[in-house]
Amino acid sequence: MINGVAILSALPESLDEIRAGAADQTKDYIRTQLLVRLHTPESAWDIMNPVLGDMARDSFAWCRAQGVTVRQKAGLAELRDSLATHDLVIVLAHWKGPLVHWMDLPDSIDELKQIQTSLDDVVCAQEGVTASTLKKSLKSSLNKKIESWLNWLDLSSLGRDDVVIGEYYGQCLARERLDAWLGRLIVPGARLELSDGLWSAQEVAACFPFEWDGICDFSCCRSLYLSDIVKAKTRRGLIRADARYLKPKKVFEALNHNVGAVVSGTSYLDAAHAFDKL
Repeated sequence: MINGVAILSALPESLDEIRAGAADQTKDYIRTQLLVRLHTPESAWDIMNPVLGDMARDSFAWCRAQGVTVRQKAGLAELRDSLATHDLVIVLAHWKGPLVHWMDLPDSIDELKQIQTSLDDVVCAQEGVTASTLKKSLKSSLNKKIESWLNWLDLSSLGRDDVVIGEYYGQCLARERLDAWLGRLIVPGARLELSDGLWSAQEVAACFPFEWDGICDFSCCRSLYLSDIVKAKTRRGLIRADARYLKPKKVFEALNHNVGAVVSGTSYLDAAHAFDKL
């Protein structure tokens, strides 16, 4: 069974990746998490190297020694290929949530005004409004719209008039609608960040063969919406996700524990459940 295990990592692995990611709109984890909290690529890597560098390297080396397939810098193609050949796929990645971040919006006053026109934000009507002021106002307006999804979101596309969905699911749907509406003017949210870009839950689900009956563990923060969309595509597969915010160190500790349990003959889901209770 161990030959059917694949680990896909889309987490940054070096200072050079963090430096390059600072200017890449698809690198949300670097831009809105690491650099916002830790300020510079150098300071971010000083703090994260023991986990994203040393701990990841040791964990991956040990997993490979057990016969596990480890694919670093994994993108959508690697996910699709792994699902075609493995019974257990573990995805270490970042889930970009539904709320709009400052960095999702353009810096250009003209592009900001295009968004404003769609939202009818009154700030733009003020004389001499700066790009910074307008950007702050639009971020607030967009997030209020996402959070009030119940008042405007058309759920008929879900196929039932009486469908009931949770708050986070509704916010993710609302963000998808706004992203489609605003197009290139905004960096999309409610996406899985892999090494080759930000992918919608529907694009991720399309990687799963309809008859796939394995286990996929999305080791990502707040990945329940993603798992729900995937479950609708692969009815026989077991999809594991998390409602919590996850720290990278905890993710690798869980990986070592759970893969070690599989090596010794324990069910992966039983091992993961036991680790969550530690």
